[in-house]
Amino acid sequence: MEYLSQITAVPAIVVTCLLIGYCVKSCCKRKDINQYIPSICGVSGAILGLVVFFTTPELISGATWIESLAIGIVSGFAATGIHQMKKQLLEAPSNEK
Repeated sequence: MEYLSQITAVPAIVVTCLLIGYCVKSCCKRKDINQYIPSICGVSGAILGLVVFFTTPELISGATWIESLAIGIVSGFAATGIHQMKKQLLEAPSNEK
């Protein structure tokens, strides 16, 4: 049960990065912003991983700040993957023969 309390920050980081990505996409009017959103989510995840490690280290399973940084980056990129998975599953295929 102790392990479950150590990974509570990961879903929170993923959801926060997903929301940051949606906010960037809706606020920015540039047409090429979509190519920057994965990087923005990765950097946001890294920052959030470090914030969680230095404020409440018992909530993240990283033993060092480098591990927490890596967990944050992967969580940020997971937010992009979740968005793309939802997009691919909900959109009807248009190129079927």
